[in-house]
Amino acid sequence: MLFRSRDAAAPAGPQAEAIARLPPAQQQEMIRGMVESLAARLEAEPGDVEGWRRLGRARKVLGEREKSIEAYGKAAALAPGRMDVLSDYAGALFETIAPGEKLPAPFVDTMRKILDADPNHGDALWFVGLAEAEAGRRAAAVALWQRLLDQLPPNARERQEVQDQIDRLMRAAN
Repeated sequence: MLFRSRDAAAPAGPQAEAIARLPPAQQQEMIRGMVESLAARLEAEPGDVEGWRRLGRARKVLGEREKSIEAYGKAAALAPGRMDVLSDYAGALFETIAPGEKLPAPFVDTMRKILDADPNHGDALWFVGLAEAEAGRRAAAVALWQRLLDQLPPNARERQEVQDQIDRLMRAAN
C-alpha cells in the first residue's frame, strides 16, 4: 500500500554538516528554528505548494501530527489535481486512523479525489470501497473492490483480503 512512513528530507550540504556537529539538544533547537522560519515564511507567502509539503514532512518528523496534516492540507488545497500532493495529505490523514475506527471524512474525500484523477489507483479503490461499505452502499463497495481485484496480479497477497471483503458483503446482502 501507498501509506508508509516517509521521513522529511534532511538538510544537505554545509548546513547539514554544521547541524551534525552540534550536540543533540542543539540540533533539535536548530531544526525547530528552521521549521518555524519556514512556517513563518509560508504564512507570509502562502502560495508555495512545495514549501507546504516540506513543512508537512518536517512537522511529521518532529512528531507534530496535527500541524503536519494542516500543512499537507494547505498544499492539497493549492494543488487539488496533483497526485503527489494528494497522496502526501492522504498519508498524513491515514496515520491518524486507529484500527477498526471509521474512516474520517477528510481522508475519504481525499481518496475520492485521487480516484477521480486515477480510476485504477489501488489504495483509492480499497479505501473508497471501505467507505462505501461503511455507509451501507454494498454494490458500490463491491464494484470498486472488483476493479481492484481485476488489476491485482494473481499471486498478490492483497487479493485474498479483497476477496474476503467482497464475500462478507455478499453474504450480508443475502
